[in-house]
Amino acid sequence: MSNHDKESINDQIEFFTQIYDKYIPDLYRIAKSRLLIEDDIYDAIQETGYKLYINANKIKDKNKIKIWLIKVLINECNKIYKNKKKEQKLQEKIIVNQNKEMKLDRDDNLDFEILINKLKLEDRTILALYYASNLTTKEIAKILKKNENTIRSKIKRAKDFIRANLKESEVKVNGK
Repeated sequence: MSNHDKESINDQIEFFTQIYDKYIPDLYRIAKSRLLIEDDIYDAIQETGYKLYINANKIKDKNKIKIWLIKVLINECNKIYKNKKKEQKLQEKIIVNQNKEMKLDRDDNLDFEILINKLKLEDRTILALYYASNLTTKEIAKILKKNENTIRSKIKRAKDFIRANLKESEVKVNGK
């Protein structure tokens, strides 16, 4: 192996490490919005990292690496989601039943997490991309291959749903 080949491999590893470390928190939040099981979240992120490592030298526009990573991650999440759909539905039923049993002892974060999980998968993903990853509606539309106005509408409807349900929860807790 020549020195040039070694330098090229070292450059590729350095590029991979910098990018992966920089975007891992965003990737985690996005994967968490799509998948319920921590192991599945880490599997999706790991597979995305692997694809970045394999394709690092093929990515031409380094400025669009975040969008490329998110697209790959969403595809990986979709694969895992499809493979584990039945298992996740069972998991969701267990969470709902546990929350029904804990009516008197609920905490605000739990209530909010339950509300988020009541949203459709696509809506949870859009909110994660918008709020957690600070992407614009235009960028989200491009990633999800949707119309930008559709993305805006989905964000507004999801926010309205959460607001209405949070108010409803307050009324039940306060007895008003």
